[in-house]
Amino acid sequence: MSDEDLSAWVRALIERRAPESDALDYKTTIKVDTRPHKLELAKDVSSFANKSGGVVLYGVPEDNSGEVPIPRPLADCGMVIPPGLPETVENILVETIDPPLPELHVRIVSLGDAPNKNALFVYHPASWNRPHMTLYGDGRYYRRGSFRAVIMEEREVEALYAMRRAAAHTAREFFTSSDFGPLPQRQPSIRVGICPRFYLVRRETMRERKFVEWLVANPPGDRRGWWGPFLDGWRFVAYAEGLVGGRQFDVRLFHSGAVSSTVDMSDLIQENKVRLRSVEQLLKRYALDVANKAFDLLRVAGPVTVRISLSNVAGLMAEEIDPWTAGAGGPFALAGDTVFEEEASTDEFRFHQQAVLERLQNRLASAFGLWREPRAGG
Repeated sequence: MSDEDLSAWVRALIERRAPESDALDYKTTIKVDTRPHKLELAKDVSSFANKSGGVVLYGVPEDNSGEVPIPRPLADCGMVIPPGLPETVENILVETIDPPLPELHVRIVSLGDAPNKNALFVYHPASWNRPHMTLYGDGRYYRRGSFRAVIMEEREVEALYAMRRAAAHTAREFFTSSDFGPLPQRQPSIRVGICPRFYLVRRETMRERKFVEWLVANPPGDRRGWWGPFLDGWRFVAYAEGLVGGRQFDVRLFHSGAVSSTVDMSDLIQENKVRLRSVEQLLKRYALDVANKAFDLLRVAGPVTVRISLSNVAGLMAEEIDPWTAGAGGPFALAGDTVFEEEASTDEFRFHQQAVLERLQNRLASAFGLWREPRAGG
């Protein structure tokens, strides 16, 4: 959401006097200069992350004259936001919450033209890595109640830990038991599996005409071909022939919302060196873009596990090109098949796909003894 759209959304909340709820909290101001102030910030934000997600708006005073707190009129709202406050808030939340919040959003929102007509927008969806505990000697778990952060009961904390363990187990089962199709024989290939940890089987949804029409309109990488059903979902059959089961590549969309992509890497290799930039484009076109669109359509939300597998790659090296350079003792050739995993979320796919792509590429480059040069000023 652009700054203008976000500002319009916040102003609309205030103008219609939207009440506080389990997903929305108003604060007149924010203080971050003492230990209790920092802990209060951690409690408020982690309580949303531990429940269903929500927004804290600093710079919006409350009207408590009714049964439910509502914002005061727009003319009474706004505050001066000192330089560096969003970064300070992010740093405090890193220091005061464990494990770190994975999808924190902190932005300045304009409520008018005057310097004192700004608000601070702090948002976190339901965390895929919950429960989160406050530090600074507090050592407690909070969840959002109707209008405030409340201490979680032991059974609630245990339930979230059990959910986290079950989700990880679900992803492992997917990668070990699902039908991803054939691999090329004696040829280097890359397979990407993207598995949402929390999902419902969407078998009936994926049979509806609306969904089938969406498939027809969304070929992976805009390649020519058609979608056809297989036992666990839908598979894209490209016109171009190749080494992956007779086709150039294999993309599958499972009933769970998971996605897999298998691609022959032969065309990406020259003089026994793989072109990392070409692999990056491949990951985006045949895996991340497909998953992102599918997650939106199927309303898949929460954490995802991405597994990348390289097969028949013993002795393969990688080009040492910008932004990757050799680390200690590198670059070097792969000893054999290589597998690694990366954690992300559907929100990261939607709003920060390039960051996810860079993480995957950095992990892949490190397998060849390469690392990414720090960005200028970073």
